[in-house]
Amino acid sequence: MKNNKFKDKDFYETNNNIDKIFRCLKLKYKINFSKDRCISYSNQVLCRDIGLISNGKGESKIDAICSGKSEMLERIMNYSFIRINSDVLLKQHIIPKKYKKRTFDELKSDIYTFLILEDKFETKLYNLIIETCKEYYKNSYISVPFFNTKTKQLIYIPTFILDFFLGTNGMAAGNTYYEAYVQAYSEIRERLFIKNILSKKCNLVCYSLDYINNNLLINLKNFFKGDIYIFKWDDNNYIKSLCILLIYKGKYRIKFGSHFDFDTALERCITELLQGSTLYDEYSWFSIKDFNTIKNNFLGFFTGNISRVNNNFFLNIKNSKFFKRTENLNLYNNEEVVKLIESKENNVYIFSNYLMDIKSLQIYIPKLSLIDNLNTETINNILIKIKASNLIYSNKENAIKYFLDKFDDNTTLDLIGFDKCTIAKQYLNNISIRKLKSLWINDSINHKNFHLNYCVICPAKNTKHCLDYNKIQLVKEMDKYSE
Repeated sequence: MKNNKFKDKDFYETNNNIDKIFRCLKLKYKINFSKDRCISYSNQVLCRDIGLISNGKGESKIDAICSGKSEMLERIMNYSFIRINSDVLLKQHIIPKKYKKRTFDELKSDIYTFLILEDKFETKLYNLIIETCKEYYKNSYISVPFFNTKTKQLIYIPTFILDFFLGTNGMAAGNTYYEAYVQAYSEIRERLFIKNILSKKCNLVCYSLDYINNNLLINLKNFFKGDIYIFKWDDNNYIKSLCILLIYKGKYRIKFGSHFDFDTALERCITELLQGSTLYDEYSWFSIKDFNTIKNNFLGFFTGNISRVNNNFFLNIKNSKFFKRTENLNLYNNEEVVKLIESKENNVYIFSNYLMDIKSLQIYIPKLSLIDNLNTETINNILIKIKASNLIYSNKENAIKYFLDKFDDNTTLDLIGFDKCTIAKQYLNNISIRKLKSLWINDSINHKNFHLNYCVICPAKNTKHCLDYNKIQLVKEMDKYSE
C-alpha cells in the first residue's frame, strides 16, 4: 500500500501481533482469498469455533490479510460475537468484565439518557423500548460503558441498543489508540454519507480522473472498460467522504469510503468495491432503469446485503459540481487527526478494550451513529420477532398459533430467530409457517417429531462443537487478557 502514514506499524508486525492474540485466545482461523486479484486483494476470514466471519481487502496480499484479521479481532474485542446471545451468558452467570449488569431502574435510566442524546425522547417510544428489553433480556439487563474523554461523562448503552441500532458502526481495532480512533470515526462518517445520499439532498463534487494519481485507480482504469466516476460529499473540508460509481452496459455498481486523506478514502472505495467479488460479477451490477423503484435501504447497505441505490442518489449525482483537483489537509499521523476530530466534535463516546499490542474501540456519536430508524414502528417489528424467537427456543406449543397470526406462509423459523448456530439454522430454515399450519391442522406436532428448540436435541450441546459453549469459553479467555 503506497500510503502508509496512517498505519502506526507495518503490516508484518501487525500480522504477528494479531496472531499472538489468536494463539492466547485459543482461536483458529481460515483465510480464503477471492479469485480476482488483478486490481486489489480480498479475502474472508472464518473462525469456525465461534461461527464468526470477517472480510479483508487491500492493495497488497499482506494488507488484505491484516484487514481481515483486524476486522475479526475488532468484533471479538468489542464482544459483538455474544451481544445478541446475552441470554446464553446470563444463564451461565457469565458477563464480560468490561460490561455492566444493570437493575431494571438503571436500564430505564440508560434508555432515557440514550434517547435524550439522540433527541428522540417520546414517552410512547421510551415505554416500547422498555417492553422490548424485558422480552430481550428476560429480567437480567446488560449495558456497556461509553466514556466521553472531552466532557468526562460516562454513559451506559444497553446491549439491545448496540445490537439493533449501532451494530458494528464505529468499531475498529488498531496498533494504537489513535489508529483505531481514526478508523472508527471514518467509518461513522462513511455510513452517514450513505444514509444522507440515499435520503436527502447532498452537495457533491465530481472529480476529474486525470488529476488523480492513485495506484489502485490506475489499475482499475486499465482493467475496466466502462465509465468511472468519483464524487465527494461537500459537507465539510476536513474529511473526505467519497463515492465511486462504475457504469457498464446500462448497469452500475457503487461503493463508499471516508478518511482524512484522499488516497486512503479512495483506496477504501475501490477495495470495498472488489471485496469478495470480481469486477464483472453479475450479482454485483444493477440496472440503471430500476433505480427509481428502489426504496431507501440504508440498513441493507450497512449490513452488506444490498448495494442498490435509489432515485435520490441519482438526483444528487446529477446536480454535482465538477472539480479538477483533489485536496488534502496537512495531517501526517493519526494523533494529529484525533486532535482535529476532538476540536470539531463535542460528543464522542468511546468503549475501549486492549489486548496485548492491539487496541480496540467502538465510538458512538449521538445523531451520527445510528444504522436504522429509531422509532416506534422499528421497535415494534423487533419486539414481534423477539417474542417469536423466544417461543421458538422455549418448546412452547402455543408458539404455533402465534406464528400463524404474525407471519407470512413462506417465512421460515430461521428468519424469525436470532443468531443461532449454523446447525440450528439449517434445521430451522427448512421449517416454514406453511409447514407449521399443516402440522397444526393434522394435530401432529409434538416434542418427539418436531423441535422448536433445536439445542435440546443437538448432539454438539455443551461440547467443543457447540458455538454457544465456545463463545462462553472465549469470554473467559478474554477476561484474562483484556485491559
